[in-house]
Amino acid sequence: MRPLVLAAALATTVGFSPGAFGQEPAAPVTLTGIVIDSAGRPIKGATVARSWTSSPTSMTPQNPVVTGDDGTFALDVPSYFAGREVGVLARSANGAFTGIAVGAPASDDDERRPAEVTLRKSIQWTATLTWEGLATKPSFSASVSRDVPSADVYRLEVGDNGEIGFAGPTGDYELFLYSSDLQIKFESISLDEREAHNDGGVIAMTPTVLAQHYGKAPPAWTVTDARNTGGNTKPALGDFRGKWLLIEFWGFW
Repeated sequence: MRPLVLAAALATTVGFSPGAFGQEPAAPVTLTGIVIDSAGRPIKGATVARSWTSSPTSMTPQNPVVTGDDGTFALDVPSYFAGREVGVLARSANGAFTGIAVGAPASDDDERRPAEVTLRKSIQWTATLTWEGLATKPSFSASVSRDVPSADVYRLEVGDNGEIGFAGPTGDYELFLYSSDLQIKFESISLDEREAHNDGGVIAMTPTVLAQHYGKAPPAWTVTDARNTGGNTKPALGDFRGKWLLIEFWGFW
C-alpha cells in the first residue's frame, strides 16, 4: 500500500520533451501532397494543416501551408512521423469545402507517400455544453477526431455559454471532452453531405464529486477503523470541527 501521490510523481517523470536532457530536437520531416476537387482538378490556395482550432464561427489552422497553382503542398511535421501515416485537413479559400486524408513522410527505410486530399462540401456541426451544479464555467480540453491515423484535427474552443462547433466533410467523428472538474465524455458525430448543418443539441456534462463540493462544507462521513483518536474507533468528520485535521488517502495498484 503506497500513497497515491507517487503516481503523479511518476507521470511527470515519464512525460518529457524531445529536447530534454540536453538533446537537440530532431529536424522535422516533410509531408507532401495535393488538394483536388471531386472531379480531380487541383485546388489553388487551399489551406492545409494537421490541427485546427475551431469554434461555431471560425476555424484557425496551426502551422499551415497553402497549396500552389498545381494544388500541391509540402507540410513540415515532427520527425517521429517519418515513415508513419499522418492525417491532415485541407480547407478551400472560401471555407465552403474541406477534406481529410493521410500520407507518410519519407524515412530511411520507406518511400514518401503523398497525401491526396479531396475537397467536399463542408458541413457545420454545433452543440452546447452544460455543467449543472458548478457556479462558473470549468476549463475544458475538447477535440474531434476521425478514424484515420494521427487525425485529432479539431481542437474545440468552448464559448462562455458552452457553445462548440466545427465544419468538416461527410463522415464519422468522435468528440472527446475533458475537464478536471467534469467526468470525461465521448460522443459520436456523423455528418451527412445532404445537410448543411448538424445540430448536436445539448451535451450535459457531469461534475465530479470533488467539483460539486468546492468551497462547501465536506459531506458527512465516518471512519470505520481509526487509531489514536481517544478510543473512538469510528469517529465522524464532524468530531474534529474547529481542529486541524490532515487526511491522507491511500490506495492499491
